[in-house]
Amino acid sequence: MDELLKDFLVETAENIVAVESQLVQFERDPSDARIIGSIFRLVHTIKGTCGFIGLPRLEKVAHSAEALIGKLREGAPATPGMVTLILSAIDRIQFILTTLESTGQEPEGDDAPLIASIEAEARGESSEESAPQAPIDFTPIPASAPQPVPQPAAAAPPLRRQRRKPHKSLSRPPRSRTQTNISIAKPRPSGSRSERLNAS
Repeated sequence: MDELLKDFLVETAENIVAVESQLVQFERDPSDARIIGSIFRLVHTIKGTCGFIGLPRLEKVAHSAEALIGKLREGAPATPGMVTLILSAIDRIQFILTTLESTGQEPEGDDAPLIASIEAEARGESSEESAPQAPIDFTPIPASAPQPVPQPAAAAPPLRRQRRKPHKSLSRPPRSRTQTNISIAKPRPSGSRSERLNAS
C-alpha cells in the first residue's frame, strides 16, 4: 500500500472517531452550527485528498455530501430528508475507507442513486417529487351482477292433532244413579215413663 494512502487512512480514521459523538448529536439537533461545521470540515478534507491519491468513487460521494452540508452552513433549515442523506453519505464513506484499508483499493459499487438523491435535496427538490409516478388507470371497474335475494321458504301448515278414540275394552258403561231411602230414627227421650208423664 502506498505511504500516502496509509497516512490518509490513519488521519481520516482519527477524524471520523472524533466526529462520531457529534454525528449522534447532529441527528438529534441538526441546527447546531458548531456540529455542522465539524462535519463539513471532515467531508471537505476527505474530498480534497481524494484528488491527489486517485480515489474517484470516494471523491464523488464526499463532494455530493459537502454540497448538501454547505446548504446547512448557509442557514438553510435542516429537514429530516437532509439529515438522513448526510448520515447515509458518511456511512458510505466509512464503508469505502474500510475496504481501502483491507484491500488497498476502492470497492466496486454504484453510488449514483445516493448521489442523485443528495443533489436533488441540495437543489431543494424532494427525492419523492423528482421520481416519476406511475400513471393512474381511470378505467371504470365493471359492476358485478346483482345476486338474487333468497326468498324465505313457505311455512309448513300446522299439524292437526287427531283425537284418539277410546278402546272398546277400556270403555265402561255409565253408572246408574239409584236413590236410596234412608230412615233416620228420632232420639228417644231420657228418663222413665212415669217421670215423663208427671212432667207433662
